[in-house]
Amino acid sequence: MNVFILTDLEGIAGIDSIEQMDRKGDEYLSSREKLTYSLNVAIDACINNGAENVYFLDGHGGGGNVIDDITDKRAKKCTINEWETLIKEGKIDCQIELGSHARAGTTGGFLDHTISSRSIFCIKINGREFSEVALHAALCGKFGVPVVAVTGDETSCEQTKEYIPEIYTGAVKKATFRNNAQTYDNSDEILIETISNALKN
Repeated sequence: MNVFILTDLEGIAGIDSIEQMDRKGDEYLSSREKLTYSLNVAIDACINNGAENVYFLDGHGGGGNVIDDITDKRAKKCTINEWETLIKEGKIDCQIELGSHARAGTTGGFLDHTISSRSIFCIKINGREFSEVALHAALCGKFGVPVVAVTGDETSCEQTKEYIPEIYTGAVKKATFRNNAQTYDNSDEILIETISNALKN
């Protein structure tokens, strides 16, 4: 089984304020460490549940967030072009969305946006607004690759169910305001259980 993990930053456990997202801020290195830690937990869960090959894309803001030196070397880092090629050539069996957020304009979502909070208010397909996860799932689905699991804040996970009812969701935190959230103490266990259930079923 070949599994692809597409990462974002807003929905990662321990990233609970907008200040932690600032690449020039004092907290950004800590945010990168939290992302890399969660990615490593996800990679380990994939391998422990039958994945022979694990690939990942550093998907937030063009990359540069995952810390390569401390990333689990059992997974292969890919560019966005490599991700698209793997999907199109049928070399991926399923995809996991790690650290997702709700689409722009969603009440109760932590740092809700779609692609860019500065230049895009919404993206519609056939009259329906799509989140980033839904857009990824649409691309993957075109080539027969299911998105089987998503992790992030409560609202993002609930919203993803609207697009993919059968998806396994793992909410690792809850938004308290748009720019603040509270991570659950058992976020690691939630992440592992979500991925395990998705790959077993």
